[in-house]
Amino acid sequence: MAEKLIIIRANHPIHHHPRYRYIKPKVPAHRIVNRLGILSGKHHFYPHGMMEKPLKKEGIKVKNDQVVDFKKIFWDPVEELGF
Repeated sequence: MAEKLIIIRANHPIHHHPRYRYIKPKVPAHRIVNRLGILSGKHHFYPHGMMEKPLKKEGIKVKNDQVVDFKKIFWDPVEELGF
């Protein structure tokens, strides 16, 4: 999404906004990964592993802090929403 909005390092504002945790309904922040499927925001989840655990619970395979077969499960908002 950040790539389509042409915002450099936009993955940071998307899930690092100070009020992010107060958004209702709850946004699944554990699903926000970088363009390569790397869990780049994992250090913002406490305790350690709380970004990976919900992904695995949803059936997403993660290896070495990266989503396995990311291109197969990637949701492209531009394609899906017709931007």
